[in-house]
Amino acid sequence: MRWPLPPSLRRLSGRRRLIAAQLQARHAWRMAVIVVVSVLAGLAAAYFARLCDWAMETHAGLPAARPAFAVLLLPLGFALADRQRPRLNPLPVVHPYAR
Repeated sequence: MRWPLPPSLRRLSGRRRLIAAQLQARHAWRMAVIVVVSVLAGLAAAYFARLCDWAMETHAGLPAARPAFAVLLLPLGFALADRQRPRLNPLPVVHPYAR
């Protein structure tokens, strides 16, 4: 089945028509790739949201399961974050009012 050419391509002849058709095909291919990647990014975001919901439910259930662990969780988290800071940000911490 032959697809009808758009009016802009009907005026062209021979080689120029071929080049114009190739450019249109390339544009359609790029658009298809953008659509597919956008859909995949949306799926990844949806699964990440599910993972975050699961993590929040698990974190909310910790105090009920082990009350002592819940009391230690915040200080341990702060200590871990302080230990990781030099690796993630090697700049020294400077107080804004220190001179």
